[in-house]
Amino acid sequence: MNTAIQLRSEAMMGSKFFSSWSLTGR
Repeated sequence: MNTAIQLRSEAMMGSKFFSSWSLTGR
């Protein structure tokens, strides 16, 4: 029952991936 932790880690990974993708997309 670690929904909060899972959501938090998922959001952090998502933001990192999005940052890399947007930087490479340029």
